[in-house]
Amino acid sequence: MPESTLPGSRTLTTPRATAALCAAAGLSLLISCGDIGQDDQAQQAPETAVSAEGTDRAVPTEPAAEGTEQAHEAATAESAGPEAPEALDEDQKLEVLLSAGDLPDSPESHSTHTGISYFLDYIAVEYTQYQETFGETPCAAIMDRINVDLVGEEPLGGLVHSYRMPEDQEEHSPQVYAWILSFDEQVDTARIWDRVLEECGGTQLEAGDESVEISRLELAEDFGLDVDGIRMVVHSQDEPLSAGSAVRHSMTVDFGQNLVMVAAVGLDEEEFSTVAEAQLSRLAEHWDSAKHDDA
Repeated sequence: MPESTLPGSRTLTTPRATAALCAAAGLSLLISCGDIGQDDQAQQAPETAVSAEGTDRAVPTEPAAEGTEQAHEAATAESAGPEAPEALDEDQKLEVLLSAGDLPDSPESHSTHTGISYFLDYIAVEYTQYQETFGETPCAAIMDRINVDLVGEEPLGGLVHSYRMPEDQEEHSPQVYAWILSFDEQVDTARIWDRVLEECGGTQLEAGDESVEISRLELAEDFGLDVDGIRMVVHSQDEPLSAGSAVRHSMTVDFGQNLVMVAAVGLDEEEFSTVAEAQLSRLAEHWDSAKHDDA
């Protein structure tokens, strides 16, 4: 991230604080905090453990008549069904990932990046903005490396969409980011968000009269998918700031061997819910179709 985006003041309303918040709540997609410089150095991301825990898995039903041929056939058919989505190819990633048509308004700009090198160079990078702004606390340390943990060390393929929305009445342009990574094992992001909320729940990030409130993401509909994430709100003197950029949402979906992420800066609750449900609907439709094809 260019140093010019990080002036010396530590208050949350300064560019330094804005950059710090972008680093995690905005997915560490550095385009949300400023242009990506050619001298930015990629850092090797530590291995992220992945497991089948927390993912949707097909559960075999009990045989209707144990020991009979019919029961054996029923059990075989059930176990042969797909347990969870496998790693998606590039065409499938484009099909399931949030598109411009899913957004509340037409975006003013849209960029797309493909390939693992982009993730490792520009997303899975550990920074120090939170610790510089809020002090060297466990919460700040976790927030500075959250994307390193999410991306992991050996993703198989990836796709990123970034959208800049029209300016609101305060001349703020909301931003929406969506990305998907595939792995050779099933993913499990619940442990990451659990650790964030354990260390950062409430207002653990404070600088002067201002603070950041972090809570677990809540959605009215999850479409039967494994959804998690956080909501962040910047406060001044214990009151939420009215500026659109003061609200950040980050949502992950553990989609079998794929990690889907949607984050927004400056969308209100209704707008983000619309975006999140559009993404979840795409994933649910793809998975229903895959299960039908394999039936």
